[in-house]
Amino acid sequence: MEKATSHGLEGGEEPKMMSHHIEDAKEATNKEHSLTLRESFKAYRCAVFWSACISLSCVMEGYDYNLISSLYAFPPFQEKYGVPLENDGYTITANWQLGVSIAANGGMIIGGYCAGYLVEYTGYRKLFIGAYCFLTGFIFIPFFAPSIEVLFAGELLCGLCWGVFSGLAAAYGSEILPAALRTYLLMFVNMCWAIGNIISAGTLYGFVGNQTEWAYRVPFAIQWVWNIPLALLVYFAPESPWWLIRKDRLEEAEKTAGRLGDKNMGVDAKSTVAMMVHTNELERQMDTGTSYWHCFKGVDRRRTEIACMAWLAQAATQFGIPGYLTYFFQLAGLPVSASYKLNIGQTAIGLFANMVGQVNGRFFGRRTLYLWGLGAVGVEFFLVGFCSFAETNASRWVQAVILLLWSFTYSSTIGPTGYLLPSEISATRLRAKTVSMGRNIFYVLFIISMAVSPYMLNETEGNWKGKAAFVTAGFSVFWWVWAFFRLPESKGRTYEELDILFANRVPARDFSKFEVDPYADEEHVLRLNTSTRVNKLTKLFRRSN
Repeated sequence: MEKATSHGLEGGEEPKMMSHHIEDAKEATNKEHSLTLRESFKAYRCAVFWSACISLSCVMEGYDYNLISSLYAFPPFQEKYGVPLENDGYTITANWQLGVSIAANGGMIIGGYCAGYLVEYTGYRKLFIGAYCFLTGFIFIPFFAPSIEVLFAGELLCGLCWGVFSGLAAAYGSEILPAALRTYLLMFVNMCWAIGNIISAGTLYGFVGNQTEWAYRVPFAIQWVWNIPLALLVYFAPESPWWLIRKDRLEEAEKTAGRLGDKNMGVDAKSTVAMMVHTNELERQMDTGTSYWHCFKGVDRRRTEIACMAWLAQAATQFGIPGYLTYFFQLAGLPVSASYKLNIGQTAIGLFANMVGQVNGRFFGRRTLYLWGLGAVGVEFFLVGFCSFAETNASRWVQAVILLLWSFTYSSTIGPTGYLLPSEISATRLRAKTVSMGRNIFYVLFIISMAVSPYMLNETEGNWKGKAAFVTAGFSVFWWVWAFFRLPESKGRTYEELDILFANRVPARDFSKFEVDPYADEEHVLRLNTSTRVNKLTKLFRRSN
């Protein structure tokens, strides 16, 4: 088996740690790799619980995303905030559909950026608790909104808090979970988003026959039910041990690691902290800082690209029609009741598909799931586009069925993996900022989608109907090509191992071909586990001493 040299540090420089700490760190790494899935759940059941609690914050983001886009087709909401049509009824103008949709996402961008900056000073717990407190107050604004302008302001302010949750939930989970559990718990973040979708769809369907103002006020009020108990749970949650290590609070980090792992299952808090310290020192030697600027320096620039593009793929494959499914079904000629039933069906399928995605994550790598997901989504949207040329009742139902299939494909591949990749790929010292930045880039494309989609779909504007699917299909093809050449496989890797692979500039398609031992001597840190392209690859990783 051929070998490659160095940790990827200048001059072969090693992280500065005492030898006995190195042994402790090595022991923790070996323990993490040796645990089976069942053993990991038993050994880290507390980490699983707290990661799930933090992830539940994303339920309300998914809830509001589906709520607002569905309310545009809701008659009482249209009558309150819309304008009368010439023939009969009311509609929310394309400009205000755009404005209200952009408001929440704009708030999320600001909130996400601030979260990535503030978390280095406050830690995760305090920031989450503060966001919950502010959100509880901000919900009063859309609940009592007398005009669409006030509703716009309420969505913007609520978005600030949702930006904190969506940017940091996955980052927190990635910092308290071992490699074997990251697949399931970080994908659970996307499942929470799907849970929010289905709660929203079910709530609105329950008010379909209600013509009073409570038909749209109660759905806003339901968010209060979620915030208060979750804020109390977060109060008792442990702080991220990685954050404590970056603050040189090693004793607290060891206590926190003891809370997260079960010593009766062989998890040693001291060894776990030693591994984290070793990784932190390794990244410091690689000149990985903690500011946003460092996300664009050296090897971290590549990691930032991957995190941002992984998030962008989510927005790209939801561009246009998926953001306005209920509205699209009605424009296609389906009855109001049928369109809301299909919306509930779509969200239920998405929730089930997330569970399937977690099973897929056990057997397939992140790269594999992403490539297959992007390819399948592209085919589905091409089919929707072609079906739109036959303007018959049968073709409308075929489009509806394909969009339900899209929901399954997206939610079992791209959706959950999109939360997982940025959290794994980013350096530990830049994790919160990289994840928040990637999520903000997602919101930028999402805002563009919200800006363009009403004009593509609205019957008083472009009225493209199913032909809008060709735009999403084109995006899917583009992101498939990017993922094929640039997306590495991170499944089963510790953060130290990923640091070394990136430091040595391993090509994306070759990540899975290497075995990494962060504690080996300089000549044996990286080793090819296949004879394929040995000469070319080993030449790539030689460093001058």
